[in-house]
Amino acid sequence: MYFFTKTTDWGDYLKIRESVNLEILDILEREAVSIALPTRKLLIDRDVAANDPFVQQQT
Repeated sequence: MYFFTKTTDWGDYLKIRESVNLEILDILEREAVSIALPTRKLLIDRDVAANDPFVQQQT
């Protein structure tokens, strides 16, 4: 989401941005809406990893 403020003071802008974002989260919570969080998964093929000297082996 993009939004703009009329203030040119960085501190004021951060306070306004925090307030707006918290209000958005409150609205989503009231409406029982969940948001996706950015995640990554790294899958390592054990056969390939066994032969790769850069992959640390777990004991």
